[in-house]
Amino acid sequence: MKQFLMFAFAFLTLTACNEAVRDDQNVEDRDTTLESSPATQDDRSERDRDMDDFRESSKRKIDELDQRIDSLEVKWKQERSESRETYEARRDKMKRKSKQLRTRLDSTMDHSDEKWDEFKKEVDRDLDDLGKRIDGFFEKDDKK
Repeated sequence: MKQFLMFAFAFLTLTACNEAVRDDQNVEDRDTTLESSPATQDDRSERDRDMDDFRESSKRKIDELDQRIDSLEVKWKQERSESRETYEARRDKMKRKSKQLRTRLDSTMDHSDEKWDEFKKEVDRDLDDLGKRIDGFFEKDDKK
């Protein structure tokens, strides 16, 4: 019986030591992975800077477009080419689009590189479209 107890004690001790060694190896592997990924962290930092720069430049463009939308009323008063209700409806539609763009920029979280590139293209396209709508605000629409 004494031999059995000694054997069981030795077995449990060795098993526990092996588990401790495996845990230490897992920690070392994880640390090595974290240490070996500064490039990934640098890439992420660069992408974060790109995201921040894009958001800021897009917000400045939206601010400029908002100012242009607000200045439409002066020109409308001079030309009076349409009713007040029609003018206000068209102006309000552009303001809603501007607000949607700003909201999209503010609510954008972390994207993968591919999704981020697609998001930037969509926002740039929408900003260009809004600018064209403002530019053509007083042009006659033949489709009416």
